[in-house]
Parts: sequence; structure tokens; C-alpha cells
Amino acid sequence: MSLPDILKKIVKNEDLSREDYYQALSEIMEGNVSEILTSSFLTALSLRPYKGDELAGLSSAMRKFALPISIDKHPIIDTCGTGGDRKGTFNISTTTALVCAGAGIYVAKHGNRSATSSCGSADVLEYLGVVIDLPPDRVAKCIEEVSIGFLFARKFHPAMKNVAKIRSELPFPTVFNLLGPLSNPVSLDGQIIGVFAKELLEPIAKALQKSGIKKGFVVWGNDGVDELSISDRTDVVEISGDSIKHYQVFPEDFGLSRHPIENIKGGTLEKNAEIVRSVLTGEKTPYRDAVLLNAIFGILVSGKTSDWKDAIHIAEESIDSRKAMDRLENLIKYSRQFAKEVL
Repeated sequence: MSLPDILKKIVKNEDLSREDYYQALSEIMEGNVSEILTSSFLTALSLRPYKGDELAGLSSAMRKFALPISIDKHPIIDTCGTGGDRKGTFNISTTTALVCAGAGIYVAKHGNRSATSSCGSADVLEYLGVVIDLPPDRVAKCIEEVSIGFLFARKFHPAMKNVAKIRSELPFPTVFNLLGPLSNPVSLDGQIIGVFAKELLEPIAKALQKSGIKKGFVVWGNDGVDELSISDRTDVVEISGDSIKHYQVFPEDFGLSRHPIENIKGGTLEKNAEIVRSVLTGEKTPYRDAVLLNAIFGILVSGKTSDWKDAIHIAEESIDSRKAMDRLENLIKYSRQFAKEVL
């Protein structure tokens, strides 16, 4: 089915298959579609609730056109949110990824520069000294040597150049704001995805399940954050094989105190980098508690343990032993070394 035919069905609110959406975005990624058709497609999708099959097909096309990368180490996870919550918190998922790596879990951290705040994962890691735009083979070596590597979305998804101009001109978010976390080029075993709106929990979870993930958590904090919330209840959708479970958790469920969201705010790039370092060097602050809460689920999704009490102990040990900080320092060291090899 051609893109014009698919677009007609979307406008009529008719059902389409996962393969239809895969085909539509594949045509766009190949650069064979006019700007008018592309913008019409993105606009039509934005006018109705997103569905699991739709996101699964679109993200499959994203991965098809991504630069290939192969990692032999397992289990391997990612901690990547959709962004867009506009709450101004510090880089929780990035710090969580480093804590998980410090716990001996392999992490393929997929991320980008921020579009809605001053500091995305790429921004803060670059400021801390990480070379963020390594080619796939060097990112793979980082993961193998350090337990963590950064997959810069702009580097790994070159076909996005075919929609960049249109996205920048459309005056609203498009489906690409949701596809980033679903489009990690690495074949993951587990993943946490934070979403910025409650209604995205189920479609993102269904899309993640259809990707073949072994275990996943999709989370939304009731204070609006796209993370597990340290200040409020968190809605969780858990994916395990063919099953999907919905439940809610509170910080107190894990022996952690609540903190007002104002206490985990970030700020400038310099400020956020300072917060990341403070957590990894063991300072006992609300920032640490926010990371511990999210790291529990990162450790659980890896399969390292199925007991949250073990998971929080593992996360605390990763920080307090300086293993998490060592991972950051080694990521800086190895990424710079590998960057020189590329030149």
C-alpha cells in the first residue's frame, strides 16, 4: 500500500496494520516522499491517540534505517525517556544508566540533545567529557570495555535528515518525539521508558512488547515527570514476555522518602553535570534518592535480581563503592581514546 493510500485510511480513521505503518515510514526515510505528503502524514497521526501497532511499525522502520551495531554482551538494557515533561528535573535516566553500569549491567544508552530543556543526555555527557558521536564499532567497544556506551541519536539515525526540516517547521510535537526510546539500534534485553503523559503508557508498552523485549517497564510519574517519581505516585506498565501488568508504586514502597519536585530540579548544563557528579560521588541528597528509585527498576529489568530489596542494595553499592563514578570516568577515557583512533 502506498503512502497516499495509507494517509487516506488514517484520515478516515480506518484500521491499519503494523506493516502499513512500517511501509509508510520506510518510504519517508528513503527520501522518496514529498514534503507535503510527509507533513500531512505526521499531522494526521498527531490528531488522534497513538496506538501500539502504529508505534511498533514506525519504530521498526526507524531501526531498519539506523546504523547497525552488534553487542555480544548480555543482558543489555537502556534507560531512555521520551522527554517533553517540561518539569526541569536533572538528568535522572542518564545518571541511572551509570549506576546500572556500575552494578555490572551492560547499558546501551540511547539519547539526544534536548529539544525541550537546556540539558539532554547528550548535552550533559558531552559537558562531562564524553565523546558522544562515536561510530557504532567504537560505541560497541565502550559497552564491552566499560559496561556503558552512548548511542547519539543524530549519529545513529542519519535518515532522519529527510524529516528534519519538516519537524522544525511544524508547530506541534510529532510522533518522532515518542519513537526515540523505541528505536535503540541495539537488540536490547530490557528497557525502562519514561513517558510524559499517562495516556502514552499503554501504546508505548504494547509497542515495546512487539519489539521482542524480554522485560520492560513503561512509567509515568503522577507529578508529570517521565521517570519514576520521588515526589508522587508512579504508574507502571510492566512487560514480561507476552504479559502486561499495570500497577502503581510510591517511593515509600522501597524505603525511600518523598521529596518535593523542586528539590530535584536541574538548571544550566553546568548545574546538571554537577548534580550527576554529586550523586555518583555518594552525596546523600534528594537527587540520590530519585536515582536510586529509578535504578531499582533498571536493575530489575536486567534480570540481575527479581527482588527490589536486593536491587536497591545493588544500586547503593554501585554508588558508594565508586563503581558508578568509575564507569563515567572510564567512559570519558575510552570514548576519547576511540575518537582518536577514528581520526
